[in-house]
Amino acid sequence: MKQDSLVGRFWTKKDGRNYLGEGRIRLLRNIMDTGSISKAAKMMGMSYKAAWDDIDAMNKLADAPLVVRVAGGKEGGGTKLTEAGVNTLRYFDSLQLVLEQFMWASHFMMDGGLSVDGMKNCFRGKIESAAKKDGYIEVITSGAGGMKLVSFLPEDAMPDVENMKDGLLIRILPKRLFLISPEHVKGVGMRNIFAGEINSIRKRQGYVEVVLDMGAAGEITADVSSEIFPGLNASIGAQFCAACQEFDVLLLFCHSDV
Repeated sequence: MKQDSLVGRFWTKKDGRNYLGEGRIRLLRNIMDTGSISKAAKMMGMSYKAAWDDIDAMNKLADAPLVVRVAGGKEGGGTKLTEAGVNTLRYFDSLQLVLEQFMWASHFMMDGGLSVDGMKNCFRGKIESAAKKDGYIEVITSGAGGMKLVSFLPEDAMPDVENMKDGLLIRILPKRLFLISPEHVKGVGMRNIFAGEINSIRKRQGYVEVVLDMGAAGEITADVSSEIFPGLNASIGAQFCAACQEFDVLLLFCHSDV
């Protein structure tokens, strides 16, 4: 018997216009990491114009600009997130965490008769340490097969972190993982790296689903843009890595019998 799927997604509006969504948030994160609109857009398979249109729309709707240009420097300037931009990422992270917890709870409230769409990349783990840093909580977690991950949570999540006794699920959305060849790992500047052998490649609408077998740590799935995938030269049996930012490692607190 085929199961139904529960699909959850949200976006915010201002003055009746679309403001924040997964795509725009990922664009902001890429700009923060690269300091370049063109590089940020390329990472997502977007054109420069499409990226700039999204930035312009967000800047006009926000109370203060989220992205500004920076003049000078060795490379002739670039682009950066303002304080308002960084705070916007924190705000969206808080909302995303609430949605993920709701989706997970909904699955079990329905007696397991409903599969949660996209609930791949969900691992059991435990918290090794947690410390407040620059408006965030930096949480170090461990999982099966020696997996070590770093997650950034909003400061108001500290009570959950401190009182977490029953269980922890580590969740990474497939669309937030970057697929990287092993020789390029050192240049990505990300601490969360997953290494494994590609055991599945499936073409979907607008993206390619790639599954890495990480041995004792399990499998992890990355959704790669159809425009980017051909340039990776990825194939079944090849050794590859998937990487994600600290903001993209979601921690779900649950009872141990889940």
